[in-house]
Amino acid sequence: MKPIIILGFVLIIVLLVILIQDVSAQGFTEKEGLVENERGWFVWKKFTLHSGIPYWALEIIQPKIVQASELPLQDRILNFLDYTAEKYGLNKKRFIALAKCESNFIPTAKGDWRSETGEYLANGLFQWHRRSWDKYSKVYSFKGNYENWQDQAILAATVIRDGGIKNWWNCGKYTGAIK
Repeated sequence: MKPIIILGFVLIIVLLVILIQDVSAQGFTEKEGLVENERGWFVWKKFTLHSGIPYWALEIIQPKIVQASELPLQDRILNFLDYTAEKYGLNKKRFIALAKCESNFIPTAKGDWRSETGEYLANGLFQWHRRSWDKYSKVYSFKGNYENWQDQAILAATVIRDGGIKNWWNCGKYTGAIK
């Protein structure tokens, strides 16, 4: 009796598979042509599952290459800080945390307001004071732009690599870069 039940069960499964194949073959319209979106170019391709059921899916033929300039500014900053920390042998997390503490990744950030003079002394991603920038630019023969956040990161990495983390005393303490 058990073999008959098993045979009946197998027969039902086979019929269901045939029915599903027939429905999917009749009920799906073939798709053609090139599809483009922000991620790339695709073509429709017919695939067949192990069970024999056909299905259609988009197959990528050419991904779009994203230019760094197309990324949001904060992503470009984080990528550059990551790269710079690695290049100068710094702890990436601490270097990035230092920039976040100093400017919250705002390249035009101003700090250290002096009410007596009515001006900010610190500028940019790493809150460089002009006098410190000029001093270290001369020490390292660095021809960077004081207003440029990439140049600020490079000079900061250079100074920190050579033991100058104390130039960022408060954020250095906060991030654990200064013990």
